[in-house]
Amino acid sequence: MEKRNVLIIGGILVLTGIVLLAAQVTGWHFDWGQIWPLILIVVGCSFLFRIDKDKGVIFPAIILIGIGKLFFITQTQMFGPGLNTGNLWPFFIIIPGLAFVGLWLTNVKNYGVLVPAAACLITGSVFLGTEFSGASFVTFIVPAVVVLIGIVIIAQVFIKKPDQLSNPPDDKENR
Repeated sequence: MEKRNVLIIGGILVLTGIVLLAAQVTGWHFDWGQIWPLILIVVGCSFLFRIDKDKGVIFPAIILIGIGKLFFITQTQMFGPGLNTGNLWPFFIIIPGLAFVGLWLTNVKNYGVLVPAAACLITGSVFLGTEFSGASFVTFIVPAVVVLIGIVIIAQVFIKKPDQLSNPPDDKENR
């Protein structure tokens, strides 16, 4: 078995054990109805371990992590019983938009994926606005957009440009 696979399986078992132990110590009721979205999140995160071999895995990774987080929030009623998939459905449009942005970040010269990204993000945001119309919409969306722009700016620093990988700096040009 490959070393990376062993680490992933071992990490999953350790995290599962910690969750089960925390449930026993804190008296938390362990309910698969609330926990199953974590499987989607773990599978999505495991895809990220293969990103160095295949940049395309970023798309399903973001989809699985995003949908897993959305279901986890609604199943655990983390933000109260008022938030459910009935009024959070626009995130099923927004999450693929974020996946397209992630795909673009792995290849910044591929501007074509920004078109469906913008379409999904704008459409999902408009529908989200209809679900949470009023001041609460602005107080949630504006910070989310600011965070998204910040993530894009930060991610560009960590992504190696193709010209940086193959062409070392030429000393003759620096003279």
